[in-house]
Amino acid sequence: MAINKVVYGTTVLVDLTSDTVDAAHLAKGYTAHDAAGNPIVGAMERQADPNILAGVSPTLENGASYDGTAWMTPARTDTGNTPAHCLEWRIPQSSLTAGDTYFLSMSTIGHGSPGRITVNLGYRDAHGNAGTSSVAIPYGTSWASESSTFDVPGGTTPVFLSICERGRHPAVSVKDVRLWQ
Repeated sequence: MAINKVVYGTTVLVDLTSDTVDAAHLAKGYTAHDAAGNPIVGAMERQADPNILAGVSPTLENGASYDGTAWMTPARTDTGNTPAHCLEWRIPQSSLTAGDTYFLSMSTIGHGSPGRITVNLGYRDAHGNAGTSSVAIPYGTSWASESSTFDVPGGTTPVFLSICERGRHPAVSVKDVRLWQ
């Protein structure tokens, strides 16, 4: 007999009645209990790499470079109108479905003092209207993995991911850049 709720006196110790896990949404081979308390074994096959940027190389602008392992934006000592140092990935439209939230992860390192680097996700709607969602990713003086999310308006599709620095900053390197829904 399956048990989905355990109450001791007036205290609820375990309550599975509102759980939403089912075999179709649990990784294959993992075990759990459904809302009725029945044991289940996951049946969900591992998906292909969800990285939207897989196989896409960024365009390097205004002194940005790639050393075979990481991309780097050079140091800036001015705050004037010098063009920004940019890395820009064009997102293959075939890899997307319309969504409101996209997830970003990357490893960063600053070659000097710690700070934040701006990452932009540019998007368009069906009428060609464009917009940008931005996040600030921290960097320190040793490699660290960072992550963030972009929220974009419903009905829009991302078209590019860019890392651009306009103000004063040390050289910053990024690697393992991943974007997924």
